[in-house]
Amino acid sequence: MDSVIGPYNLTTERLFLRPVRESDAEALYACCREPEVGLSAGWKPHESLTETRGLMKQVFLDQESVWAILLSDSGTLIGTGGLIPDPKRENSRARMLGYSLGKEYWGRGYMTEAVRAMLRCGFEDMDLELISAYCYPGNERSRRVISKCGFQYEGTLTRAEERFDGAVMDNECYVLLREQYAGREA
Repeated sequence: MDSVIGPYNLTTERLFLRPVRESDAEALYACCREPEVGLSAGWKPHESLTETRGLMKQVFLDQESVWAILLSDSGTLIGTGGLIPDPKRENSRARMLGYSLGKEYWGRGYMTEAVRAMLRCGFEDMDLELISAYCYPGNERSRRVISKCGFQYEGTLTRAEERFDGAVMDNECYVLLREQYAGREA
């Protein structure tokens, strides 16, 4: 099966995922300046709208599988997510799941819902064979999302990443294979 080239728009019961737009800068800044959001994801909380705009150009804009996550009923941007090449794997049919969510939306099941839509896109539309996910050992919220979505623990990369603040962090490694995803969906 040939891989379909995005960008993709995804919908769920409560969410709409679409490519990030330049006009999302202020809403994205509101999420990215929250200290706990950045620390959980490994990046420095944004200090200015200019900083957010710069990151958008590097990471979010014009990417086939990076999305703004919006509430369907109001159109409010609440976070971002994506399936990007996994720098730890040399496999063109493997992608790494990444996401962040504004703190005021934590604990409501939004990210689990968004991740399930991204997984469906990854396996069914992009023809991936593997999706990985990584989190810091203390990130219980992210670990719960990963677990609810069917990922299996692979191991921990010790001292795998130096965070913006100089802290050297372990990465817990998780994986979901196409056949595991297909079995859960059946």
